[in-house]
Amino acid sequence: MNKGERRRLFAWGMLFIFLVLTAYGIAWARHAHEDGPRRTHDDPVPVVDDNLVVDDTPLAVVVDPSIGNTFVGFGSANWSWARYKGYKFAISFTAQQDKTLDKMWVCWKTANGYGSGTYGLWTFELQQDNPNGHIPSGKVISSVRRMRNPPDGYWKIDLPNVRLQAGTIYHLVTYNIDIRCTKNWSSPNTVMSIADDPWCGNGVMSFDGNTWIPWGSQDNPVNPKTGSRAAYLIQYTDGSCEGMPYYSATVRKIYGGNYEGQVLPWTGDDQQIDHFGSVVFCIGTPAGALEYVIEEVDGAEIASGVLAQPAEVTAIPAWKTVALAEPVLLCRGITYRAYLRATECNSDGCYATCLPYTSEQVPGWPELSWGGTASYSIYYANGAWHTPPVPADLTFKMLPVAPDTTESGDEPPAE
Repeated sequence: MNKGERRRLFAWGMLFIFLVLTAYGIAWARHAHEDGPRRTHDDPVPVVDDNLVVDDTPLAVVVDPSIGNTFVGFGSANWSWARYKGYKFAISFTAQQDKTLDKMWVCWKTANGYGSGTYGLWTFELQQDNPNGHIPSGKVISSVRRMRNPPDGYWKIDLPNVRLQAGTIYHLVTYNIDIRCTKNWSSPNTVMSIADDPWCGNGVMSFDGNTWIPWGSQDNPVNPKTGSRAAYLIQYTDGSCEGMPYYSATVRKIYGGNYEGQVLPWTGDDQQIDHFGSVVFCIGTPAGALEYVIEEVDGAEIASGVLAQPAEVTAIPAWKTVALAEPVLLCRGITYRAYLRATECNSDGCYATCLPYTSEQVPGWPELSWGGTASYSIYYANGAWHTPPVPADLTFKMLPVAPDTTESGDEPPAE
């Protein structure tokens, strides 16, 4: 075989190998495409750890014995990390009912300081809980992808045919997949609050590409960089709703003839209470005591006293709770009014509280506030009671009289 023939044989051999490899590549590509749709760079697949063991045992629902609106809020804050690729945000909550989910509503912001450009391209995932830290597990129950044009208000997230289990923690995870996320972004609205210690899966979390942590604004006066909450509404297929309705809070001063209170229609069984409390702070130096009053709207005062002295309150909001002079009975069918006053103070040296408020933009949202729409905050000014322009509630609590656990056999014998 001469040199030319060897070259031709080598060329035919290389061509044969090329054709075999090409055929194999086409077959592999077809098989890969059959395994699922091709994902684009702006439509990422959530990372799911198949070895992660998730505890599906429902948590015991902890019942707060106090009566009243115990939600604490200090004002709104934006989650601006949507500008960065790989960052995620989660609203963590515990379902209260065994029902089938239809949709969720979340409070969103696109206003100046809360977003820019086209406001992003968003993915929402409802994820199971990882009980090791109560963080999103990566196990996606339902998702909605590539949502555009977020509103400056309330955003409806369709998540149909998902069965929620009462007492179980879930996480609504969202992230911006816009390829120009530094320019096109917006923000879930959060309300600054008091952090749970330890974290128990109630509030908001942030993911930086490596780690989930409870998140909060650095402007939070009590728990900087943690402790935030986010308003949400869960709507079930039977039309019932649950959720957290308060999306912000406003500061209200208490001084002179300016009081802050709550209307309380008592619809439950007759109940004795023996403590009253509220979250308060000071502005300047108050000149006198902060007092509480509980009275019937159409009748007499039933309890009053000092909630705090000036030396007992700082500029940092905190719970102040005191025992009543004697237990009082709240009776079914009676509407009460509880309020705070500081008649010896002026505007420059006074007490203050923050009123969390909700919105009427979404049907059913105000009904989720404490006591529904029948109970609401009020303020006294210019010699008369008024209601605020938006649905709001005073942060307060009344403690029921503890049951007598003494058994008859424990009593000392009579002498």
